[in-house]
Amino acid sequence: MSDMTLGEMLEAEQRRRELTQTAAAEMMDVAPFTFRRWTEGQFLPKSRHWAKIARFLRMPRDEVAAIVTREEAAAKGESEIAQLRASVERLTEVVERLLADQARPARRR
Repeated sequence: MSDMTLGEMLEAEQRRRELTQTAAAEMMDVAPFTFRRWTEGQFLPKSRHWAKIARFLRMPRDEVAAIVTREEAAAKGESEIAQLRASVERLTEVVERLLADQARPARRR
């Protein structure tokens, strides 16, 4: 399996065939806007499009499904990692404030 994303594979095949984005989209019976969003990695195709993409890329539908599934998992993982990083940053700020408060001399009343 290629290390290319599905979008990169679609764009490479479009260029190999010397097609415009519109012509490539028409071959798959999707809107040019949809094809462009796939090639730019903005969206992954829904399962109803996998067979059309497989024919365009000349590969088994199951391979397209595996690529999409892998990319969805990677995107979800990246999102979860970003959320964890944000949580760690917030916790670090709280701990730093608490430590700073402890380091200050107590006020006498």
